[in-house]
Amino acid sequence: MPAINDFLNNKSKEEKEIKFDNVSIKVKQYLPVNDKLKLINSIISLVAENDYDFLNPIQLQVYNAIEIIRFYTDIELEDELNIPNTYDNLIESGLYSAIIEAIPQEEYDYIIDGIYDTVEAFYNYHNSVLGIMKAITQDYSNLNMEASEIQQKIANPENLGLLKEVVKNFG
Repeated sequence: MPAINDFLNNKSKEEKEIKFDNVSIKVKQYLPVNDKLKLINSIISLVAENDYDFLNPIQLQVYNAIEIIRFYTDIELEDELNIPNTYDNLIESGLYSAIIEAIPQEEYDYIIDGIYDTVEAFYNYHNSVLGIMKAITQDYSNLNMEASEIQQKIANPENLGLLKEVVKNFG
């Protein structure tokens, strides 16, 4: 009886070498599912880091491009602190287009659909009643922890003396 490994053709190890401005760049032809999940999670983290309330399509496009470059190529992105500038350089130079053209269309469509479907699901959940209730619960639990910390600090005789002094000065 054949095993699943008998049918594998090392698709995940295939790379296409492209030349751009006389520099060789390796572009993966297939990204394993675990890496696709990491790529999508990275984009969600980056987009949600700035604002949970709504999706900024430009920001999503920028992070898509950066993460696709990071996961599909051997290019080292040097200016990670200035992602918009890096994105602009990738687009203006034509490098991003050259890389996208080197990724098989079916693979590219699959990852883009996965990214957009996951981002949409994230924001739909986050803005749903269930998501809002979860956020309130987390905020409440943080508030509880802060209240406990305040109680402990006030119970400390040194802090209590300082608090009395502050109240006396403002009172």
